[in-house]
Amino acid sequence: MSDMLTPEEQAVADAAVARLRAERDIAKAEARGRAAGDPQGIARRFSFDAPPPARGKTVRRRLPWVVVGAVVALLVVIGLVNGRQDPAAPSAAPAPAAIPSAAPVAPTLPAEEPPAEVGQVVSNGGITLTVTGARVVESVEMNESGFRPGSGYETYTATQPQQGAKFVMIQTRIVNSGKSSIDLTCSRPVDTKLIDALDREFDPIDDLYKIKGNPECNYHLQPGFEAEMTYVHLVPETATIAAWSFEDIAEPADTSHPTLVRVEV
Repeated sequence: MSDMLTPEEQAVADAAVARLRAERDIAKAEARGRAAGDPQGIARRFSFDAPPPARGKTVRRRLPWVVVGAVVALLVVIGLVNGRQDPAAPSAAPAPAAIPSAAPVAPTLPAEEPPAEVGQVVSNGGITLTVTGARVVESVEMNESGFRPGSGYETYTATQPQQGAKFVMIQTRIVNSGKSSIDLTCSRPVDTKLIDALDREFDPIDDLYKIKGNPECNYHLQPGFEAEMTYVHLVPETATIAAWSFEDIAEPADTSHPTLVRVEV
């Protein structure tokens, strides 16, 4: 029969025969040990013919599980790799696109108001004003006596401009449309400028309370009342006047800016 086996099959058969012989020898040794009062099988424990069957059985029991575990691990790894490379697999949700910030918008500035004209009623803050006249004068009558206007003792002196200069007189009617009283002559609640063609600004002269017809110093014009007020500016004789401006500095508005009145003298 052995002539009909291949070399590989013959090797397997020989190994099986050897294993059977070894197990038979071990069984005989265990029987002799039990007969000699050795229930643990001393002959089996010290036999060099073959490894202890129990150890071989343990290896045979554990080996299938080790192989199964390795196969399962390999399948898990293959699945992870295929999942990463599968184009149909659901991808992570894309990060939300950044919302572009709105470009800063420059605030819209109010359109510049055109200059008012002589005789036109205009307002600035708590001041309502009308320019009633504008002209160049050779002199200005001023109370230099030291007596109060209306006392009967006051006297007015014609005051002339210095050489190379001229006086420009702006006559106005002012209504106090604010919420508190104002001293027009000494406290200067209204800031005024005379502007020439070169865009130069000229302040009014001092001691406006001395000008004939103006309110006295410390005379408080109450809210809702009006008064005649004359402003005099000293300017170079060659200056060409283009405008006059005023601004309420006692009760300025949030968007306070001077109000222009066209003056050509």
